Amino acid sequence: MASLYPTRQRRGRSRGALANGITWMMTNSLVLYFAAIFVQRIWALLNLDVEQWIRRL
Repeated sequence: MASLYPTRQRRGRSRGALANGITWMMTNSLVLYFAAIFVQRIWALLNLDVEQWIRRL
């Protein structure tokens, strides 16, 4: 089957799609990383309070 686009256009589009995909993954992974740090710190704070509460009992 013949392609409707010349080879150079197809490569340019696939490279653009690849670059967009990598940018999307990097942006979302950074957001997930910061969310994980936030949740871990909240969890540590809650556990610290529980330990102190148990010691008082």
